[in-house]
Amino acid sequence: MNEPQALTRHLITAALAGCGITAALAVLGCSPPTAGNEAARPPLPAAPSLEQRVDAALDLGRERLEGQIRLTPSDKRFLLQAARVVLDNRMARQPRPIRSAAWRDVPLNLRTQKARLFVTLITRGITRGCMGAAEADLLESAVLATERAAVDERFGGPLRREEWPNTRIDVTILLRPQTVKAHRLREISHEIDLGIHAFSLGRGPRRAFFKSSVPVAHGYTLRTALGRLGLKARLGPMAYADATTIIRKYVTVHFAESPVDRSLVEVYRYNLLYPQSRVSRATQLGALRSCAEYMAQHVDRRGVLTYEYDVYADVRKNPDTSTALIRQLASTWVLAELGNHFAEPRYLDAARRSVDRALKQYYRTDLEKGIGYLQIGPDANLATAAFALLCLTKLGDAAHPAKQKALTRFILTMELKDKGCLNPVFLPDDLPEAERSARFEQKEVYYPGEALTALMAVHRRTGDPACLALTERMFAYYRALYDRTPKKASLTPWMSRAYAAAYLATPKKAYADFVFKMNDRLLRQQVGLKTKYVDRIGSFFTAASSTSSGVMIEGLVEAWRVAVASGDLERATRYREAILLGNRFLLQCQYRPENTFTAKDVALTLGGVRTTVYGSSIRIDAVQHTAAALLRTVQHVSGTKPAPP
Repeated sequence: MNEPQALTRHLITAALAGCGITAALAVLGCSPPTAGNEAARPPLPAAPSLEQRVDAALDLGRERLEGQIRLTPSDKRFLLQAARVVLDNRMARQPRPIRSAAWRDVPLNLRTQKARLFVTLITRGITRGCMGAAEADLLESAVLATERAAVDERFGGPLRREEWPNTRIDVTILLRPQTVKAHRLREISHEIDLGIHAFSLGRGPRRAFFKSSVPVAHGYTLRTALGRLGLKARLGPMAYADATTIIRKYVTVHFAESPVDRSLVEVYRYNLLYPQSRVSRATQLGALRSCAEYMAQHVDRRGVLTYEYDVYADVRKNPDTSTALIRQLASTWVLAELGNHFAEPRYLDAARRSVDRALKQYYRTDLEKGIGYLQIGPDANLATAAFALLCLTKLGDAAHPAKQKALTRFILTMELKDKGCLNPVFLPDDLPEAERSARFEQKEVYYPGEALTALMAVHRRTGDPACLALTERMFAYYRALYDRTPKKASLTPWMSRAYAAAYLATPKKAYADFVFKMNDRLLRQQVGLKTKYVDRIGSFFTAASSTSSGVMIEGLVEAWRVAVASGDLERATRYREAILLGNRFLLQCQYRPENTFTAKDVALTLGGVRTTVYGSSIRIDAVQHTAAALLRTVQHVSGTKPAPP
């Protein structure tokens, strides 16, 4: 790092830490600008870029967690190499005792610091041994913990020689034990952050402990994790709620051998932090390819697209529900888009099999009305029709042309002319009015935006004036709905897509203003650089979910297009930064060869996207929204430059 880069990094870090730029300049020997010292003071570096600011925040976030112990990357690498030597020696045909005192050139930090340390041995995603030690120094603890882990009986017996070549070493160091005083779940959640903290629970001699990685690998909620910990301690699943139970949490330092080449990887919430400086058109396209490969290989011969893949258990789940069908169809639409983008017949073939299966199983017609819809259970809804229609439009005119017309007709006939809106759910006539109203209110912030997006896609492709005309008639209702609903964020992304398309087709300023109003408010809900746990940077809301973050970025790209088309460069610059920041979060959530820590079947996992940072499972809409957001970014935003100040 050269001198200007180092100065920029120090300034960013100081600002993030809260001491301010002026104080940071004083520490670095630079005078703040005043009327009298302009000539004397050294030149300041240029304003830091988004990449510099985010990467500095990521580094600072890790340093804050590890602040109680001093370990450089070289120290961590030495510990892993020492553990590897111990393991290789034990697996040799004539093992000999190894004592840490015999090691040469040991880093000082490993001899002068002490903490409880766990070594976990992992073979093809399966834990084969996990033991801890708290000896005189970190190196001695690593040596002893490795020896113990190799003969751990709890995970199928001691590690076998035939497993040894495919076994990775994982190290967790516990720091800052703190007693959690709360016993109500909501209050405990304010103290324990899953994946960041290890935690223990006990009463008297009965105690149990989870490493920070356990809830993430298994996809446990906090309630489930505490319940299982209580059972492990033989105290019962509600032991955490007992005031006599002692709950402790520990910040952890977590590093491991890479699944790729056994090099050092520094682990954060059982994943790897993704630098903003790695976000580029090349990495976005690579991630898109991986998403497409994941989806294509998860469409089986019958055309069933895996709804959820449990990475840790290696289990596929396909519930027969309306929600699952909506997400599978939406994912099929995106797979077809990727097939067209990459001109890849395999992706298009997989998308055809998926939509054909859905149509064969769920498609219904009303010949008298000339409509077609998908029915699962007692009702049909706008969303299944919209995504089936979007699939068919991306697969071309030859893909069920009669069904395309019937699905379009279905959406058009769902107009409630007395209200000026769309009926989101096509319900049986004998359904009680109270239940009918409840279903309407529950779905009107989701399904109509998806249906209008489908109609505008048909309008772009065919020029059908009825599609644009209905979208325009709906405008007043949905603008008013946005103002009165508490679920503003739920309405934002799909209405942004629909009315961005309407603006680009007309263009009417009212549509642009609506898109800007929704997305300006949305920006306030994106997680920024000062968040305590930095893997959440760029996500939206508190859930750190790739599904919600992905769909919000899709809407922001459409808002960016409107801002550029209307000449609002200041707004376009703000949207662009939020989009790229969100791309960083989505890329971090994607499984790549180097972060498949929990995968039993790496081939089935690669390219998938964690549904949330707190778990390891892949739900198909996480892949869909990530791919859609990245694709829209590549098509419209990547390669553009921020507007000059």
